[in-house]
Amino acid sequence: MTGIVDFIVVGSQAILGSFEDAPSKLRTSQDIDLFPRSGATAEINRRILGAVGPESDFETEHGFYIEPVGEWTVMRKIIPFG
Repeated sequence: MTGIVDFIVVGSQAILGSFEDAPSKLRTSQDIDLFPRSGATAEINRRILGAVGPESDFETEHGFYIEPVGEWTVMRKIIPFG
């Protein structure tokens, strides 16, 4: 599809990387937000959406879809709180 095999999961499903036994409410989502570690481009996002995005055959078969996201979604700077 894209040739990219290294993605970062962001959004609500990212918790599963640290907490595999999270409550089922946290493990249930209609979408998984993925960011290509090498960076997103409009072409990569278009390919992901076409193959596994909303209303794709993938969603019909598996009950969820992949949402490509870009750098605007991933914080690259740690902001101190308090």
